[in-house]
Amino acid sequence: MQITKALIYFVLIGIALSSCIERYYLDSDRELNPRLVVDATITNDGGEQKIVISWSADPEFAIFQPVSGCVVRVEDKQGNQLYFNESTGSGEYRAIIGDQYLRTGSEFRLLIDLPDGEQYVSRFEKMLPCPPIESVYYELESKPTNDPNINEEGAQFYIDLNAGDSYGRFFRWKLQETWEYHSSFPITRYLDEEGWHNYGEDYSFYTCYRTEDIKKLFLLSTRGLKDNSYEMFPLHFVNDHTQRLKHQYSLLVKQYSLTEEAWSYWEKLRKNNQESVDMFGKQPVSVRGNIFNAKDSLETALGYFSVSSVSSKRIQVDGIEDLHFYELPVCAVTLEKDMEELPDEDDFPAYFTQVPDENQKLEWGYANSGCFICTMHGGTLEKPSYWE
Repeated sequence: MQITKALIYFVLIGIALSSCIERYYLDSDRELNPRLVVDATITNDGGEQKIVISWSADPEFAIFQPVSGCVVRVEDKQGNQLYFNESTGSGEYRAIIGDQYLRTGSEFRLLIDLPDGEQYVSRFEKMLPCPPIESVYYELESKPTNDPNINEEGAQFYIDLNAGDSYGRFFRWKLQETWEYHSSFPITRYLDEEGWHNYGEDYSFYTCYRTEDIKKLFLLSTRGLKDNSYEMFPLHFVNDHTQRLKHQYSLLVKQYSLTEEAWSYWEKLRKNNQESVDMFGKQPVSVRGNIFNAKDSLETALGYFSVSSVSSKRIQVDGIEDLHFYELPVCAVTLEKDMEELPDEDDFPAYFTQVPDENQKLEWGYANSGCFICTMHGGTLEKPSYWE
């Protein structure tokens, strides 16, 4: 049915929640051969540690190319070697490191043996103490857009830093957001191979929760300041063009203490990527990390092996009534009264609901499954344990 195909296209464009995948891309003007990419940060945050190894990708063919079959280990200065096991074929290597190793002042390095016999090794990195997070909060703000006559409304999040002389002066923050969102309609009636199914109002797929890492670098140095503190450092801005702030929103902030060398690396990368993404953006060769080929120190991998203590704080935000919250595109269209043909079986299950026509009279309308099944937009039905 033409109406079905057109509607599905419209719905996918209008309401699908997009996701972003981190990747390294070659600077095609300066590099010809793929380079090893390493994402590795060891923390005292507890739980499983993860190291991801891949090859850099040509920007014209943006695919993730995992490096499987490596021997990956982290070594401290006492000679203890902690091995990471791969999730089969994924390029992700995981391990749980005991608290007895993750002490402030301990130094670690990363060793990677590739399947072809090449070995990459990092310099030793020291685990620095991290001050507790002072506070995380937001203010409603209006941001300029490319159109000088239009501003973007939303919530700007900030963090306050208050570190004493016993801490370093170089910091990084990683953010993870979770939000509640709703389907356009509860399930009331649908058609499949077995025939019609009628409900009163089924809300079992109406409310979902989605969690995403925020792909942006947030860095601060207090080196030039009198005190090791900073107020209102800007973090993430959330506009009112989605449901993120409509029902409930949660932002988890993790604070890391960095060495000056690590901070310098991330800061150069941030500037080169114009703050658009984190370490997996397009990286010029001039940004050199601390992981190199054991046989040739001039051959470096893309990425930086970091070690850090972590402080965390979560902020919960109830629906903000002062924002506009742009209405989602109409998710269902009314059926023409003279239209006898029902959706094809290829489109089953076909969901129906009552929607107002041009005269605001309720008529039965047909809609894509995504208007009723919230999990189709990347979320889960399971409410997070920290949800209020």
